[in-house]
Amino acid sequence: MIIVLSALPSLFFFSSFGSNTQIAPPVKEPTLCEDFSKEIHFPLRSELTGLAIGVAEEQFAFSMDPTRPDREPYDRTQSHRFLIRLKESKQMKRMEMAPNSEAIRVGLSFHPAGYLQFSEDSSRFWLEFYWGIERQIKAFVKYRAPTEEIMTYREWTPVLMDTPLQTLEDFSQGSPFRELAASKWCGVDLLAKKIEGEKILHRIEIGASMQLIDCLLDDWLVFRSKTWEKCTLKELENIEAHQTFPVAHIVASSLQYLEVEGWEGESHVRFHINLSTPVAFKIKPEDLFSQLRVRSEKQVSCTMDKQCLVLRPGDWVFKSAGGRWKILRKFEEKKAFLTGNHAGEVFVLEKIGVAPSSKNIVGWYFSANRVQAVAIEMAQRSQKSRRANR
Repeated sequence: MIIVLSALPSLFFFSSFGSNTQIAPPVKEPTLCEDFSKEIHFPLRSELTGLAIGVAEEQFAFSMDPTRPDREPYDRTQSHRFLIRLKESKQMKRMEMAPNSEAIRVGLSFHPAGYLQFSEDSSRFWLEFYWGIERQIKAFVKYRAPTEEIMTYREWTPVLMDTPLQTLEDFSQGSPFRELAASKWCGVDLLAKKIEGEKILHRIEIGASMQLIDCLLDDWLVFRSKTWEKCTLKELENIEAHQTFPVAHIVASSLQYLEVEGWEGESHVRFHINLSTPVAFKIKPEDLFSQLRVRSEKQVSCTMDKQCLVLRPGDWVFKSAGGRWKILRKFEEKKAFLTGNHAGEVFVLEKIGVAPSSKNIVGWYFSANRVQAVAIEMAQRSQKSRRANR
């Protein structure tokens, strides 16, 4: 006699031969995809066999958009935005819901490759969830059986995760965040770091115009007048109709990227601005200076690109767009250079050596975007060597 217990997840076969009872090896538990292909008459049923996609709750990630920084603190009675992400298809869907409101239903289906995807049809197979006053989500995967009875396949309490990182392709054309995500992190402003010590400015090149913005960690950007610009949190709170402006926050840095979070309306986003790889920056002192002459420990004369200059320790020499060298000596001039949109190579003279055996200059030469620097040390040629080269 053989008894089949089809209600169990696996099938067990019991046989009776005299006093011995034998149990056949259990049949492999059906996958989620196989379960539903048996229970529901999907059009794709024939393509959904043998695909292991795991337990239902492992396919979903839930996160709740944090409140904008220019809004009042979170009120547990107000509605909030939730982001649901399907881990295999990478699809995302935002839903707004208030605590203890009616459950939200999101249609599901299986892709021909076997993974879950969102569907416009929520009548046969769906995700259902609601948000309790205790700020916990209850989630259910349900389906309508051929008998029209609504069945619950899984029920669980998801843990709210961080907003998932998005890539450039995840932002729609025309989104300000697509432009920001496509930006280049040029690196750290080495000139500012050398002058201002621990203050580390990250140089970000934005858009086709290659606009440079210098940001500290924890700085804020706002998108208005069709461009990104720096602002403070206090300024954000005072902007008229600020809720229409996208805002971004520089959260952290690593060796390879800057981590940024932002809000477009009430929707929260996270993404990376990747470090660009610069062309190697090299220069020889003799290519930079000629006719170097140490006059004293406070003054040296030289020629740069056939332009005669007299330099002192602490001077900055800036190469302008027209190719002319300009000396920056006053504090106000240097400050304006650091905070302005200047782009040009810079030499900083640190020291003049006046010992008879080593009359020289020591300094640093910075690339046009100031993220690379070369140490410069050049000795004054002796009178004997100058006469030999005449």
